[in-house]
Amino acid sequence: MLELIQQEDWHGLTVYVAVRVAIVLICWVFLAMATFIDMYYGRKAAKAAGEGLRSKYRRTFNKIGDYIRVMVFALMFDFLAGLFTWYVAPFATVVYTISAVLIEFISVREKLQKIKVNAAEVPDIIRQIVQAASAKDAEKIVELITNKHSDNGTD
Repeated sequence: MLELIQQEDWHGLTVYVAVRVAIVLICWVFLAMATFIDMYYGRKAAKAAGEGLRSKYRRTFNKIGDYIRVMVFALMFDFLAGLFTWYVAPFATVVYTISAVLIEFISVREKLQKIKVNAAEVPDIIRQIVQAASAKDAEKIVELITNKHSDNGTD
């Protein structure tokens, strides 16, 4: 970049900066998308588990804030390293984005597993109702389901 400035190659400098800004913006968009996908499946997993949604989006926005703080440091590193001829792309931003997206991917996978586990509980409850020895046993099972349903805050 310094060579372009010294040679007064303004078109080359503009292209150099535009390409790096585009790469950084794409990384930021991918990170935001991964975080919102994780939020979507987190809410789905909470519903499947019968958990009440305590906070609307607080965790997601806190997570985005944490990611932004680290991304700003990566951006500063990329800017300073970009002054050297051997640093040809915003590697710090790209590497951090890849690692954060992988973390979000693992989180989504875990939440999908949680959704499947909670869905697998339903046949067990149905089996217990069918196998109830008496009407009294069936009433106990229905009461247990009703209590569990009302304890989770869902109506």
